[in-house]
Amino acid sequence: MITIRRLKNDSNKSDKELNDSKYYELKYKTEYFVAVFSVIVALAGLLGYNSLQSAKDEIKMDLLQKTKSLDSALVQTDNRIKSKDSILKIVEKKHDLLIKAIPVNERKIDFLNYQITSLEKMINDLNSKNKIRQSFYIVKSLGLKNTDSVTSMKFSYADLTTNIGDKLPKFDKPPFIVPIPEVFANIEIHNVAIDGFTATLGIYVDEVDTFKFSVLIIENK
Repeated sequence: MITIRRLKNDSNKSDKELNDSKYYELKYKTEYFVAVFSVIVALAGLLGYNSLQSAKDEIKMDLLQKTKSLDSALVQTDNRIKSKDSILKIVEKKHDLLIKAIPVNERKIDFLNYQITSLEKMINDLNSKNKIRQSFYIVKSLGLKNTDSVTSMKFSYADLTTNIGDKLPKFDKPPFIVPIPEVFANIEIHNVAIDGFTATLGIYVDEVDTFKFSVLIIENK
């Protein structure tokens, strides 16, 4: 740059003293230096820009990779939270259903106890008035399993105990048996014999593992 300026200043001061060949020689040298300098500046700028752009791209890719792994971890965590929230909501719903079912079940038990007591009272009243002289027995809390393969079950009198803890007697004739469901279900009695009977599950409302029921056994004299 210093050389170019010096040459230019010298040429301006002594243009008149220079001949044509000297003038054009200095002019070409000046243009040459300017052209070379321009190329050097352009190359330096281009290389610098490319290096900067490459560095930016590399940093951007690195950040994208780290962000992608972080996003994946956040999605997994969010899914786990949603899964636990769903399980918690199901548990809360079941808890609420159980809480609501307690009064209903208590009313069922009270109603069934009332039925049994009413039957006992009715038979005792009939016996006291000599309208009917028959012995009766109440067996509580028999059960039928709630399975697709089993819808009925045979019960033997020898295996049953009355509500006061007595064994059933041996019957000379098939007794009369009245089923008393302890849940909302239809229990049917079939094949009544002198040694036992068969209970069959009919239409039911409650979803339970075992359908509990009682039976009133009236001796046939």
